[in-house]
Amino acid sequence: MTPQEEKATKMPYKSITKFDLKDAPQHTTGIEGASQGGRQYGHLAELDPAFAAEKPRLDAAAAALWSVPDRSWNALRQTIRRRSSHEQQQQKQTEHNPVDLDVSHGTVRARDGAEIKIKTIRRKGAPVSSTALAGKEQESSLLVLRIHGGGWCADPESASEEAEDGRIAGMPNVVLIRVSYRLAPEYTYPYALNDCYDVLLWCKLNADDLGVDPERILLIGSGAGASLAASVALKARDKGTTGIVGQVLDFPMTCHPKLYPQGGGGGRLELRSYEQNAEATTISSPLVDLLYDTYVSDSSTEKAAAAYHSPLLAPSLAHMPPALVQVAGFDPLRDEGIAFSEKLRGQAVASELHVYKGLPHGFPDFLPDLPQTREFYARQHEFIRRCANREGIFA
Repeated sequence: MTPQEEKATKMPYKSITKFDLKDAPQHTTGIEGASQGGRQYGHLAELDPAFAAEKPRLDAAAAALWSVPDRSWNALRQTIRRRSSHEQQQQKQTEHNPVDLDVSHGTVRARDGAEIKIKTIRRKGAPVSSTALAGKEQESSLLVLRIHGGGWCADPESASEEAEDGRIAGMPNVVLIRVSYRLAPEYTYPYALNDCYDVLLWCKLNADDLGVDPERILLIGSGAGASLAASVALKARDKGTTGIVGQVLDFPMTCHPKLYPQGGGGGRLELRSYEQNAEATTISSPLVDLLYDTYVSDSSTEKAAAAYHSPLLAPSLAHMPPALVQVAGFDPLRDEGIAFSEKLRGQAVASELHVYKGLPHGFPDFLPDLPQTREFYARQHEFIRRCANREGIFA
């Protein structure tokens, strides 16, 4: 444990309860013309026609969400939970998972004694332990560790994520565990990272009881969850923790805007979507600022301490697990997601990248009927299927 991590496990949680969402981005790259996007990726922000028709409705919904009374984090979380509960009820009436699932709830004790909630989902009738596999021609399952999004500050428990987790857990030879890490601003970096890493270690130690292979673990997350997934993979590599064989990073947050490399990335990196898509639907650049600044303290933005919350800044990404990176063209986070995938490839790590032109951050949650949404999930499931079956790069 580093001195910074040890300090974080002993400090009381912060008592901040209000948020201050600015009207404009607080950080700029200083590059002339950045608001038009870069030469390589600027065209990806041109709105998809189907999304353009829905944009006013989605903009109004996002504005209403962040206009909660007294700008309280608790009020915001309650609003998100109410919306998610309503969405889940609607979804149960319209969508049916063809595979019956077993769902169980438990806790994992973190390094500071806190109890971290987890949810385990598997196919009904699937072996629940290695003992149950004895005598059967079946190997232990791939463990998919789900790290939820929500900007490190909320646990959306959205209907779309619940359905997504159900579909993944319904795949053959897969068990999914969802981690409910502690949230900022009450618990700032590195609490969320440590909680997720501690759950990873617990899963490896209890692999026999879970019926999973401790050397076949895939991390999956969206937004801040993708940031945590990449950071857990990075920390595992640095600590010599084996077993992570893949990472699925959807719309990843890979670098605090105030830490963007000078010149917009240098070399082949192009980091201009933060300014080009500053007023994007579902997540704006001021909101990116708020979430990062709420999660990360000023002392943690020193370059030496930044890699585990801004993995794009890691000195090396060599020997990281293969990745599937999916980003949206009309998203402030677009270019840092592309840059992270390119950096992985540049250091001989297999990274499959897909960019969805003209669509906003998290679009499958809000635009479920688009053909791009079907493509998004098909690519995700194919990557996980190959991982579960030890095919291709996972052989």
